[in-house]
Amino acid sequence: MMADKPYKFQKRDFLFGGCITAIVVAMAALLWMIGMSTEVFDPIGMAMDNYHISDSFFYAESRKNRAVEDVNPGVVIVDIRDCDSRRNIAEIVNKIKEAKPRVLAVDIIFGKTAAISSEEDSLLQSAFKGIPNLVLASRCVEGADGWHTERSFFADDADCVEGDVNFDSGIVRFFRHTQSFGNKEVISFVGQIADRGGICDDFNEQLINYKPIRTLTLFPEDLSRADLLTDQIVLLGDGRDLRDYHDIPVLMEGSPRTSGLNISAQCLYSLQPGNGFHRCPPCLDFLIGLLLTYLFCTFIASPMFRIEQFNGFWISIWQVAVLIILAALTYVVFWKFHFSISLKYWLIGVGFSELATELFYFILHKCFRV
Repeated sequence: MMADKPYKFQKRDFLFGGCITAIVVAMAALLWMIGMSTEVFDPIGMAMDNYHISDSFFYAESRKNRAVEDVNPGVVIVDIRDCDSRRNIAEIVNKIKEAKPRVLAVDIIFGKTAAISSEEDSLLQSAFKGIPNLVLASRCVEGADGWHTERSFFADDADCVEGDVNFDSGIVRFFRHTQSFGNKEVISFVGQIADRGGICDDFNEQLINYKPIRTLTLFPEDLSRADLLTDQIVLLGDGRDLRDYHDIPVLMEGSPRTSGLNISAQCLYSLQPGNGFHRCPPCLDFLIGLLLTYLFCTFIASPMFRIEQFNGFWISIWQVAVLIILAALTYVVFWKFHFSISLKYWLIGVGFSELATELFYFILHKCFRV
């Protein structure tokens, strides 16, 4: 039963709230250190790391089943999934070159192999020449002597720039202009395309907008329509190569995995005015979570615990209510301001507040007789 008289806040309540918050931080740090050395807490940690408020938003968007999807302006995918030789690819590149695209971005890393004739190499090498804004794919790989760049075989002879096509391990949610690998810092594939295509002048890291869109996709037999490629950003690659498939937080064409071509197209859509979503910096995420935890411990957990005389029922009710309210506010911020705040820190803080409050008052009564 709760007391009949209203609770009066005192100066020491702010101190008590800070002490309880410190216990919450210590408990979370202890669990994090345990999780670093054992797999017992891995499912919890993975669930917290792999969920973002953006997932719910984009999932809801993908479930609307709209008859008309948003069009991805200025971007065309040319899928060469059925091409089996560099000679065929060279013919396709020549057709694209004749159409005068704004940017040709080739999401294929060509290697040197004895199985391919020098004639085919020469044909593709010639096709790459004379393209004003050519972006070839590269990727950083870690070797025994550190990180090094795996470049396309044609990069040295072609008048081009290279962009790194590595995505973060796990679920792909973000893309960056520059990416760091050890002591190496390279411009990403999408970053090079954006620079050459004039889509966005300045971006560092953005959340990929996985809103359902329709990107014009052509196959080799469709390239007779040169007007569809003129002044467009053309993404050339193999949409069926399973080595380039990645996990995404929504369903695309009925699957939670999609090709790097489609992800790059979504990234370029995200850079269009009004489509971008920004990620809250991790340090600010932590400070917001810490502040909300302190406010909850000071104004709800500690007073409620004292009023109820060590009965945590109403604290649990308040925990659920506050978590629902904060989740709703986070969703509104994401929807209205295109700003993604992580749920992780304040979920941990508010979730541990009851146990931390019990521990604090146990110490206070047993050790200090307060």
